[in-house]
Amino acid sequence: MFETEDALVRAAQEGREEAFEEIFLRHRRAVADLAFRYTGNSQDAEELLQEIFVRSFLSIKSFRSMPDARFFSWLYRIGVNCSMNFVKKRKSREFRSGAAAREFDGQASRPQNPEAQYAGREMRQALNRAMAALSPAQRMIFVLKHFEQLSTQETAAHMKCSEGSVRKQLFRAVVKLRRAMEPYRKGVS
Repeated sequence: MFETEDALVRAAQEGREEAFEEIFLRHRRAVADLAFRYTGNSQDAEELLQEIFVRSFLSIKSFRSMPDARFFSWLYRIGVNCSMNFVKKRKSREFRSGAAAREFDGQASRPQNPEAQYAGREMRQALNRAMAALSPAQRMIFVLKHFEQLSTQETAAHMKCSEGSVRKQLFRAVVKLRRAMEPYRKGVS
């Protein structure tokens, strides 16, 4: 229906509902992935996804297309901000296990023996607790770098900070995660 992303965004800025619906359909999956990786469970991710698109709908008129500013980058930045605010609001909740845990263990095949299953579940829960203990900025930087596989430069742009700050926060996050996971690393060489 819309030939370019710029035409689509202009139509949404003019208030055409079908344009914003098309934006939602085009970018829902990427934004939902970000929300899920940050919240750790599908229910919170769905709530966060809705918040991200409501905020983008309410502020779409402020987006200005430029050669170096893509619409998706603007939308993704809203997602990063909403994700960090979401976690700040619910700081006391633990990072959930379940589907997120499968992401953290690299989709490894499930061990057959009950002791190994218990040990794996215990390790995933420890990793989830360790992720929850990171500051919101550290967690987001870790997610952007290791799950979204963004470069340091792209991560810095999304976080609106310097590349040095990204490296420092990422280093601190990794140190905290390694320290938390040390009891489980005995068998790892």
